[in-house]
Amino acid sequence: MDNTDNTNINLVVDDEELLYTPFNPDPEFSEPVKAYVRSRMAVIDYKKDIKLTVISRDPLDERRFKAAVSRWISDEKKKYKNDEKNLFRLFIGMLAFGSIMIVCSLNLVKLNETIQYTILPILGSFALGKAVRILIMEMPILKAQEKMIDELEKNDIIVFEYGKDKDRA
Repeated sequence: MDNTDNTNINLVVDDEELLYTPFNPDPEFSEPVKAYVRSRMAVIDYKKDIKLTVISRDPLDERRFKAAVSRWISDEKKKYKNDEKNLFRLFIGMLAFGSIMIVCSLNLVKLNETIQYTILPILGSFALGKAVRILIMEMPILKAQEKMIDELEKNDIIVFEYGKDKDRA
């Protein structure tokens, strides 16, 4: 495959055991590995194929590595679905709360004009502002991250390179 179609994430491995979570019998990546791959994926154009290149002097247990990738992708997809659900609930809650506060202050201002300068309209404005932020900033970011994980799962291009120095990677 042409290298211009891929976005490459290089993972240099000195010690294979550092890739995985200690004490876990199942192949699961350690948090530093997950954080590194997430940080590299954050700057990638998700419309291109993602290629994960593992560079090591010594051969790795490729089946174990691929199982850890599959498990990590599955966990990330579950996390994004859960985050999306929670974000949507927060959006609806902020929208409802903000709307109620604004409507209450508009109705109460007829009884007393000083109500318009109280905490009710301020709380309503803050809640509606948070709802707008969720809608136009946080939800699209979450969707883009989820799309990136889907692309990584769909393409599943993992290349192992052995016998290379990490300085040449």
